Amino acid sequence: LATHYTDDGWLVHSKPTKGEGFMSFLLSPIRRAAIWLVGSKPPASTPAKPQASARQQRTKDRIRQANGTYEHQLRERQSQKRRRRGASAKRKSLIGAHSHSSRARRNQNLVRDYTVPTLWSADTSRYQEPRAPGGNLIFESTPSRSCITGDTQSVLSIDSSLSYRQMSPLAARTPAKGDRSATDQWVARLRKKIEDTLSVAPPATRIATPAYDRLEQAAQSFDARIARARAAMAFTLPDNAPAVLAQAKAGGFAVELNNVPVSARDMSTLGDGQWLNDEVINFYMQLLIDRSQRTPTLPRVHAFNTFFFSTLNDNGYARVRRWTRRVKLFEMDLVVVPVHLGVHWCCAIIDFRKRTIFYYDALLGDNPKCLRTLLNYLHEESKDKLAVAFDESGWTLACPKDIPRQRNGYDCGVFAVMFAEYVTRDAPFAFSQDNCQFLRSKIAYEIATKTLVSAIA
Repeated sequence: LATHYTDDGWLVHSKPTKGEGFMSFLLSPIRRAAIWLVGSKPPASTPAKPQASARQQRTKDRIRQANGTYEHQLRERQSQKRRRRGASAKRKSLIGAHSHSSRARRNQNLVRDYTVPTLWSADTSRYQEPRAPGGNLIFESTPSRSCITGDTQSVLSIDSSLSYRQMSPLAARTPAKGDRSATDQWVARLRKKIEDTLSVAPPATRIATPAYDRLEQAAQSFDARIARARAAMAFTLPDNAPAVLAQAKAGGFAVELNNVPVSARDMSTLGDGQWLNDEVINFYMQLLIDRSQRTPTLPRVHAFNTFFFSTLNDNGYARVRRWTRRVKLFEMDLVVVPVHLGVHWCCAIIDFRKRTIFYYDALLGDNPKCLRTLLNYLHEESKDKLAVAFDESGWTLACPKDIPRQRNGYDCGVFAVMFAEYVTRDAPFAFSQDNCQFLRSKIAYEIATKTLVSAIA
């Protein structure tokens, strides 16, 4: 390496080029002598190292602070891990001590009450595993010390590490394989136990259920009333009903009323055991409106679709404000609101004549939130469409209970549309759960013909 001073006075070592190699070899002793004489220290006039600017210094300070913060976080994280490990070890030791003492205490309590039919020897090599008479416990390890106490020859185990396993009484008394007499006895005992279990007589006195009895009595009296009303009415469909229903089940079937379509797939939900879908209920609401418009003697009716209440309840009045831009809601007699509760259909009806909002639930449930939401809707609608405050005085919210009751989990849609059909023609309810299969056919026929069969109940 070639050694020389730079212009700044620093002593540097550089590798010579290819052409300088031989000359450097010849002059190397002279250079070494010169370096020895001059020394390796730089001259006194060496300039000082330039200072960093303020911006560079701030950058260095931020880097140093960040490094310090990271190191602090790393140390804190490591100390937290150490504390958690210590707490976990302490907790495990406490749990182990508790379970160990509990197991020993349980062993002593269980063994204390067990007796052995033969004489025991103090020699632990002849120790036999004790078995409970009920077969509830079988010991798997030989205890360290055993002793006989009293005349009952009770075996007391003092080994705290004694392990055991739970067994059913039947498995504990199961005879060994090949022992025919013991097997017969075991089968006889089992047969007797089964016979004794089956011969248990029910309680002599019936458990008192006053609330259920009242509901059942009210339901039975209402069913009897419905039966009497239905006896005077014709529960039959027109003669062409079979042909119309067969056509409705065809693949290309489609019908539309007031821009509400229904297809054959929608009609399939009217089959027995099916839940009615939105299209069927929305179409039926249009049938109610159409009948009201064509029959002046019936109440004036407006019916919302199945999405009205969910939109109002979830998003507020602003999202449904334009739904009545072509309807004079406060000039109607009845307003029908289908209510879907996720897996259950109900029907709410605003009766302007009675100044009441009714909520009909075939499961006899209450929904005060729905009633209050509809009452608030009337307030907002009055301010928006009539520019006057809604007069709430005299209005009531009702959940009638003297109505037909649903007795399964899939006819709620049928009950909801039937509630609306009867109320919108001011007719008393004259149907029950027993008529739901017929009512499904009736609804299908009415949708296929786009005409309500008013002669039916």
